[in-house]
Amino acid sequence: MTQILSVPEMPSCVLGICNWRGEMLWLVDFNDFTGYRSPFQQEQAPTSLLVMVVQVDRQSVGIGVAHVNDVELHDLKSLQAAVPGLFPTGLLPLVAGVLPGCSDAVLDMKAIAQCPLWKNHPKEVI
Repeated sequence: MTQILSVPEMPSCVLGICNWRGEMLWLVDFNDFTGYRSPFQQEQAPTSLLVMVVQVDRQSVGIGVAHVNDVELHDLKSLQAAVPGLFPTGLLPLVAGVLPGCSDAVLDMKAIAQCPLWKNHPKEVI
């Protein structure tokens, strides 16, 4: 967390920027971004951050999360549509679908990278 430089006048979900492989990487608090309570805004905030770097059309963004349970490989053609009410309203546009036989969300990284929130700020910023 000490390696993140905060940036003034940004939405609360933007944690700031950091150095990633010699490049500037914007970091987003995924919980805050999707309307969940952020672990980084609690009284006992985590001292470290797990970041998943997402690259879409040569644009990178760091998605900050408290933890990752597992990473799995699935055939995207087998995804089922996300049913309204299964996920919070803020998360539903970012869900590509759900895995068959369970309600685990598969996130649409392109939807995250092209979120309208980023269009409110210059491309050089996010």
